Amino acid sequence: MINALDYDETFENIGHPGSTLIPAALAVGEHLKISGRKLIEAMVAAYEASIRIGRAIQPSPKRFKEVWFVGTWHTFGAVAAAGKLLGLDDRQMADAFGIAGAISPLPSANGWGPRPQTWVKEPTEWPAHAGVLAAQLAKRGFKGNRAILDGENGFWRMAGSDRCDFPSMTDGLGRVYLFLDISFKPYPTCRWIHTTLDATKDLVESNRLTPDHIAQVVVTSSSLHTMNEQLIDYEPATLIDAEFSTPYTVAMILMGIEPGHKWYDERTLRDSKVLSLAKRVRVQADDKADRIFFKEHKVASTVEILTDTGEKLTARKEYAKGDPQKPMTRDELLKKFYTLGAQTLSVTKVKKLISSIETLETANDISHMTRHFY
Repeated sequence: MINALDYDETFENIGHPGSTLIPAALAVGEHLKISGRKLIEAMVAAYEASIRIGRAIQPSPKRFKEVWFVGTWHTFGAVAAAGKLLGLDDRQMADAFGIAGAISPLPSANGWGPRPQTWVKEPTEWPAHAGVLAAQLAKRGFKGNRAILDGENGFWRMAGSDRCDFPSMTDGLGRVYLFLDISFKPYPTCRWIHTTLDATKDLVESNRLTPDHIAQVVVTSSSLHTMNEQLIDYEPATLIDAEFSTPYTVAMILMGIEPGHKWYDERTLRDSKVLSLAKRVRVQADDKADRIFFKEHKVASTVEILTDTGEKLTARKEYAKGDPQKPMTRDELLKKFYTLGAQTLSVTKVKKLISSIETLETANDISHMTRHFY
């Protein structure tokens, strides 16, 4: 559910580790009635393990177009969180990592199928299950491959990659905390589209554009958008298709619709004005943007809007709102939290949940926080 709207955090545009490791930590933590401080420690350890492995095994540009993976390396975040909370010793943790790596999901990010797309998405849920199960098995004496990450036949090869930067997994470990560089999303859509949406929003707001002013929009970005037309869908059939459609989400910005679940309700998906705007959006690939992505994990995007009067307006972005270089404010994060929480919880419960999170470090038992979910 965390990943359903594609509204969760990201790390360097390569995945959403929190959507796997946080449920794993909460589930085990609530079961054991652990303290808030222990939960935080487990999540920090899990983030470091997960994103260090994920970053180290990213494939070359050529292999990326053939095989790419997200949920595969997320598994190590879940097992790190669960293993730490269960008190595994060094050998048991190594066993747990071996078990988790062996049962992690297939590298399915390029195999979601033709549109309408499958609802499996990243995936982020099965790695949570695999990680928690692996930690429980190791706790009970089950043995795993303690060298799962190592050598020519290590996990990187199992995940379908063609390279592995082994030293980066441990460089600065315990001193440099990479999880501090995670990004938050202001829009409920694939992070790769966010620079495009930021550029579009800037043009709309600075020029006071309305949908009637828009003759055409040209998006020039990396081939991530055009590869197998992965991020192009002019009439998305479902929520998943819309989340991964550059034309559709650009239309959301042009229409001035507030980011959130309303982007994808049935009325919006079938709105003729929205679909008409989406059809005015053309997406093209840029070799320079590809080089930036594969070297720096940035999704550079240039947006050109042709107005009804023939004027050309252009904006370019390399960092998206919510990146460490352009962080969302506390007020913006709280507004997002309220917007999402109010869909299923009362305002009172949302406020209590926020208070519980803000005082988490001093909580003796995290069950008091999870009770607010129900």
